[in-house]
Amino acid sequence: MPRPYGIRGGWRATFAGAVLEYTMRAGFTGQGPATLTEHTADGEQPIDLPATSPHTAMIDHVLACLTGHVRNLIEPSSALLALALTLDIHQRLTQAAGLVARRVR
Repeated sequence: MPRPYGIRGGWRATFAGAVLEYTMRAGFTGQGPATLTEHTADGEQPIDLPATSPHTAMIDHVLACLTGHVRNLIEPSSALLALALTLDIHQRLTQAAGLVARRVR
């Protein structure tokens, strides 16, 4: 990746009545924006986040996990299950897209 790309990340949590979306971007310097947005039937609303460096926070958390100061909340077994589910969904969507493409021809 080119140096200016830096790091990017995010997540989406979906609930029955709302969705939360978090995105972060940090350039080569480790500085960049992070946003948290709530989506409900009433609309979209940003949630104020404390000013912090996402890059520094991420590295500090990894180091704290490695030194035993905090517990990693994402256990490898749950990450593997999530990855397996994601790959299964991707495979099903890819197969479905292939079927549609064959029918169109």
